[in-house]
Amino acid sequence: MLAVTSVGCGTTATITSRDGSRYELAILRSTPDAVVVDSRDGARAIPRDQIRDIDHPGNVLETAGAVLLLLGAATLLRQPACDGRSNFCVGWAGAAGLAGAGLTMTVVGGLTWTRSVRAATAPDAPAPASNF
Repeated sequence: MLAVTSVGCGTTATITSRDGSRYELAILRSTPDAVVVDSRDGARAIPRDQIRDIDHPGNVLETAGAVLLLLGAATLLRQPACDGRSNFCVGWAGAAGLAGAGLTMTVVGGLTWTRSVRAATAPDAPAPASNF
């Protein structure tokens, strides 16, 4: 579970241009007219009018983490009634581990998504398009 938490969330956004091209790039910052990304050649500005959509990283990890957190919490609540005959009795430690991993994934995914959205949003510009 720790491996999923540590590698399950990239930091690159998928930027779709008006012509349909897709780029996996980390967003560094933005201005009212452009989004500045980290490319192989260094920082590069992409004009906002050329961007159709930005899919920010972290939303999938956050959602999967929320599901695991709820599953772990439900399992913790069920432990007193667990008689060992059920296939879903994982013990207190297993249930707490599931909930803890879910909480970690939710927090890491949420922070990653928030950082990317903030970097893409210029103070004087409208919020960028996002499919989240």
